[in-house]
Amino acid sequence: MLDRLKVLAECFFYCAMGLLGLTAVGAFTWSIWPEAMRGEKAADWFSAIGTIAAAVVAVAIALSDGLRRKRAAWLQAKLAASTFRITVRRMTSDVEVVMESLEFAAKAGCSKETFTELEKLLVSLGRIDRADIEMLIPLPGDCAYKLASGQGSLELAIHVLSVFAGSQDIHIEDERKKAAHHAASAARRARDMLVAASEQLEKVAFRGV
Repeated sequence: MLDRLKVLAECFFYCAMGLLGLTAVGAFTWSIWPEAMRGEKAADWFSAIGTIAAAVVAVAIALSDGLRRKRAAWLQAKLAASTFRITVRRMTSDVEVVMESLEFAAKAGCSKETFTELEKLLVSLGRIDRADIEMLIPLPGDCAYKLASGQGSLELAIHVLSVFAGSQDIHIEDERKKAAHHAASAARRARDMLVAASEQLEKVAFRGV
């Protein structure tokens, strides 16, 4: 409600300034206008001035509407940041746990059952919908991009594990190590991007920057 009143006040201010400027210009012009030319030509001139002033007021109103839309998008993005920051923080923590397990599996190896369990764990992690991520676009620091990129890397890790889990190579320990290494790399990038997005969400939610 307060934002709407602020926008209306801004529109009224711009209109009032435009009309005041038109009146001032008209009065000044009339005061210096030669007596002999205060006829139809003067009326034409004042009509032209009025048209220009009306155009200026229209542009001012359009600018005010643009500012209102930007502010509304920013407020929506800030609300989304407050809503999603906990989800992203939890995702980051869960991805880090799986990443460390994959890195260990890439070095020391793991059973095919453990490999399959890691895939299921990644699949079970929460996600933020694309439409919700798009609401974060107005935020600074490429927050929406980092979150989308993090989730994209997470999907890549899941794809690597999923494809490998359905292949015959899952029975070969060295191949399991290689697949774990590739999945760990994707999970690490997902973790890094989610950490960056989480930090930005925290800033916006608590400081508004």
